[in-house]
Amino acid sequence: MLSEINEKYQSYKEIHNRVLPILDGDRSSELARVLLENSLYLSVFTTFENFLKSLIDNYIYNKEKVGVKFIDLSERIAHSLFSNKESQIKFIFDDKNKDKNKSFDTFFKWLTENVDKKTLETHIHFEFLHKDKLNGYYKDLFQEILGDSEFLNNLELTQNVDDFGGLLNKQIQSNAATFLYEYTDKIRNNIAHENEKFKIGEYSSFDDIVDAFYSIIVKIDEKYRSNTGFDLEEEIKINMLDDC
Repeated sequence: MLSEINEKYQSYKEIHNRVLPILDGDRSSELARVLLENSLYLSVFTTFENFLKSLIDNYIYNKEKVGVKFIDLSERIAHSLFSNKESQIKFIFDDKNKDKNKSFDTFFKWLTENVDKKTLETHIHFEFLHKDKLNGYYKDLFQEILGDSEFLNNLELTQNVDDFGGLLNKQIQSNAATFLYEYTDKIRNNIAHENEKFKIGEYSSFDDIVDAFYSIIVKIDEKYRSNTGFDLEEEIKINMLDDC
């Protein structure tokens, strides 16, 4: 999977560096350049989002295969499941309930049985990225699948970039969370308005931005493997009967 993503990212960089300079001149060419550049920046981000979707699908597939119980889930994901059982829990203690033991046994069975795929998909799923989700849901998600809710905040991004036409070389230091916050706010959210400003902090080069995204993907993949033992390269065999 990573090799395919890298190949795609390299293609984006080649288009940006070779095709965009050609689209310069009359008004139509300039409009085509703006639209293509916006499309490239959006494609870089969409590729990252698709990676996250594949990561989540892979996790659910493998967790269902090996079996996962309520107690095995991370705290916030478990809390999400538990909250859906509020009415069932209350009924156990309801004075109108004439068979409290049976009600408790049913609930206890749910606690000790493997969580089914549909339930996992309800509580472990892809959400479109923006700052609130990155600060909220994605921390819960990364605690579950990476074992670290602060993974993005702790992931340092360091790159050497050329400035002033290559006359000055400087080092950019940031973290993945800040990079993604700024990308969604300053670039992704402005693309619908034919954005022409593509700068995130010290990142002003398309190549550097693409490299930053790929670096985040590689680090997520490494952490995922070490935390779960699951392999993203493993092809997920989809049982069509499950979708019926």
